[in-house]
Amino acid sequence: MIRFKGGKISFRYKERPFDEPRYGVRSARVIEAIVSIGETFYVGEACCHPYLDNFCKEFGRKLALTRAIAQLDRHPYRTTIWKAYHGRNE
Repeated sequence: MIRFKGGKISFRYKERPFDEPRYGVRSARVIEAIVSIGETFYVGEACCHPYLDNFCKEFGRKLALTRAIAQLDRHPYRTTIWKAYHGRNE
């Protein structure tokens, strides 16, 4: 969680199987990134193909987070979110 004047930013991930057909095949896994800024939520997802992709949680998280914060255009919180993401293991 990132606190700033007047609110907070948080992001989390949810991993689940994907049972609905997409592009004619069933995806093996979906990683969702859920970013909340105050009371507003932004969601991005990354789907893993069942037999053409190797599942990589780190790559899936980056892709899902990229798609979630792409909705923010050139918002200054994007940089803050990426800094928090890269500094999460420190």
